[in-house]
Amino acid sequence: GEQQMLAVARALMSRPKLMMMDEPSLGLAPLIVRDIFQIIKEIN
Repeated sequence: GEQQMLAVARALMSRPKLMMMDEPSLGLAPLIVRDIFQIIKEIN
C-alpha cells in the first residue's frame, strides 16, 4: 500500500495535465481508498 501511495504522490508532484491510473486503490487500506478517490474527484 505504501508503494501505491508513493507512486500517486510522485505522479501528482509534476502537476500533469493527464494522469492515467490503473487500479489506484490496489493494496490500500479502505480508509486510504476513500481519501484517494476523494482527491481524484477534486483534481478532476
